[in-house]
Amino acid sequence: DWNWTEIEQCLGRSEVKISDRLFVGLPFLIFSIISVSLNAIFMRIIHANRSFLDANLKRHIYSLAIACTGYMSVNFWSHIPIVLFAAEVHDPVNIILATPNSFFYQAILFTNFFIALDRFVMFAMKESGNRWQQHF
Repeated sequence: DWNWTEIEQCLGRSEVKISDRLFVGLPFLIFSIISVSLNAIFMRIIHANRSFLDANLKRHIYSLAIACTGYMSVNFWSHIPIVLFAAEVHDPVNIILATPNSFFYQAILFTNFFIALDRFVMFAMKESGNRWQQHF
């Protein structure tokens, strides 16, 4: 026998003041814009300076920058509207909008792993590293 009044009081929607939304949402928005902008600038710098990175590491860094940009871009269509504007996004749509966040997070983890593996092979195993670099 459930007491629905107590459950609604416990799990019910609490109203958040606009000042609290702005206190959390504006820094979130500002840091998201800065992050995406810096990743775009970083990719442009990597593309323009062809001499200081080997091709294999350059591919890894591009992959990492793209994954980070994708990860942060989810904030603009999913998290920021919910935090700043109290947008109500219900479950099927919310899951669909937030799924790229998980995908890009996994891409960041895998890219970091492959950067570490690439650098380990390059420096710890010099002979194998040269073959590794020629192969990729």
